[in-house]
Amino acid sequence: MGRCRDDLSTFAFGRRVVSSSFVAAAVGGSASRSGGGVVRGGCLERRVARAVGVCAESVRRWRRVWEKDGASALRRRASTGRPPKLDDSQVEAVRTALEQGARAHGFEADLWTLERVGEVVARVTGVVLSRASVWRLLTGRLGWSLQRPGRRAVERDESEIARWVAHEWPRIKKGR
Repeated sequence: MGRCRDDLSTFAFGRRVVSSSFVAAAVGGSASRSGGGVVRGGCLERRVARAVGVCAESVRRWRRVWEKDGASALRRRASTGRPPKLDDSQVEAVRTALEQGARAHGFEADLWTLERVGEVVARVTGVVLSRASVWRLLTGRLGWSLQRPGRRAVERDESEIARWVAHEWPRIKKGR
C-alpha cells in the first residue's frame, strides 16, 4: 500500500480550487496512476478531500457515485425547491393585466398595492398568493420596484407657487 504523504505539495494539483471534473478524475481515474492500493488505503481520498476542503467520507461517497453512474453523476445540479405557483404564461398574463392600470380593474385610484395586485392575480390566474408571494412576483419575476407617490395637496396651484417665489419671496427676504 505504501505510506500516505499528507503534504499537498506532492499532490499534482496543489492547493487550488478544483472542479468536479478534477474530482471525478482523481476519485475514479487515479488508481492506476497511484499504484492501485493507494485509493483503497485512503491516501488519495485524504489528499482529494484536503484539496477540495471536504471530509474524506465525501470523497468516498463521490467515488461510489462515480463507480455506479460515471463522471456525469458528479456534475453540479440546479438546486431544487418548491416550484413556483405561477408558470411563465400566467406571469405574462399578470404583467399584461397590471400594465393596464389599477382603474381598468375597477379600483378607485390608479395605484397598485400588494392587496390589489393579489386580487388581480387571483382574477387572472385563479391562484391566491400571500402578500410575501405577491412581493416576490413583482420584484423578482416581473422586475418591478417600490414606487411611492409624492405627497402633494390636491389644491396645489403650481402657477401661484411660481408667482409667490418670483415676487413675494424676494420682498420677504429683503425685509420690506
